[in-house]
Amino acid sequence: MRTKSGVADAVFRTPRLKREEAAAREKAHEMLAFLDLEKEAERLVGDISQEAKKRTAFALALATDPQIVFLDEPAAGVNPEETVQIAEYIRKMAANGLTICLIEHKMQMIMV
Repeated sequence: MRTKSGVADAVFRTPRLKREEAAAREKAHEMLAFLDLEKEAERLVGDISQEAKKRTAFALALATDPQIVFLDEPAAGVNPEETVQIAEYIRKMAANGLTICLIEHKMQMIMV
């Protein structure tokens, strides 16, 4: 989303394309580390837990350097222990200066 490379860059594998690809990989690894997903980096999303899939979605959103993130029931489909973990990651994102707009029906998550 944030690259300037075009079709010609891809065909000719220009230095700009290589720089942008390297920057995108670095950002992806940074987000995986931020959300404790390094162990999952080489796995298919279909092969990881529901809670790890939620964190992967967070990583995808954060990789675009947003100013605000809208989360609609991020704890849906996870058990109470995983709900607490997801809440901790949301607090971590907020502590790093990100504005979070959260819609959640699990009051346990909101109250923690």
